[in-house]
Amino acid sequence: MNYQQTEKIKFTTPICKFKYAWLVEPDTKFDAPVYKVTALVPADEANELAEQLDQLMERYKVQLKTAEPSKKFKLAPPSYEFTEENGEPVFALKMKRKANGVGKDGRPYTSSVALFDSQGKPIADAQPLSKMGAGTTGRLTFLASPYNNASVGVGLSLKVMAAQVIEFVPYGGGAEGYGFAPVEGGWTQQAAAPVPFDATKAIASVDDFGDF
Repeated sequence: MNYQQTEKIKFTTPICKFKYAWLVEPDTKFDAPVYKVTALVPADEANELAEQLDQLMERYKVQLKTAEPSKKFKLAPPSYEFTEENGEPVFALKMKRKANGVGKDGRPYTSSVALFDSQGKPIADAQPLSKMGAGTTGRLTFLASPYNNASVGVGLSLKVMAAQVIEFVPYGGGAEGYGFAPVEGGWTQQAAAPVPFDATKAIASVDDFGDF
C-alpha cells in the first residue's frame, strides 16, 4: 500500500552525552556498515524535543489509519525514551545512518556524518575522534522520519546527520566517561592500572511495544 509523502523533520539536540558513538567510522560488526550513536539528553532539557517527536509519530499513525481504517498496525521498538543512566534521568535517542547503499534511483551512494568542533568549525582530521568514550559531549543533528515495516512495525527512524563535539573523551580514556567526578581529599593511587571500558553492555530490548 502506498501512502502520501512521509513527513520528515530535522532536529538538533541540546548538549548531551554520546554513548556507543560510531561517528567517524561506521560499525560493521553486526550488520551493513552504519554510523550510530545514542544521545543522552538531560531529562529536564528534553521535554520539547520529546513532544515534537511524539507529535510526528501521532500524525503518521493518523495517516496510516486514514489510508486503511480497518487495518491493525503494530508498533516497532521505540527509538527514543525517558530512562536513567548511572542514576540520572535522561532522554535517550538511538540514531543510525547507513554508510552506503543503493538509492531509489538505483545508484550506489556513500555517506558520512558531518563533524564540527566546539566553535562550530568543520573538523578537518576526524581520525583522532574515531574512538569516542562515553564521557564525550556535544550536540547532534538528526533527521526523524516515520516508517512502516511489515516485519518490524511502525516507528520513527532517527538518522544522525552531524555532530558538534564539545568535550572529547577517548574510548576507555578516564573515569569521567563512567560518570565519576574528582572528589577533593579522597584516596589516590599513583600507579593504578587503567580500567578497560566495558563495550559488551547492550541496551536492553523490549519485547512488547503494543499496537494501534
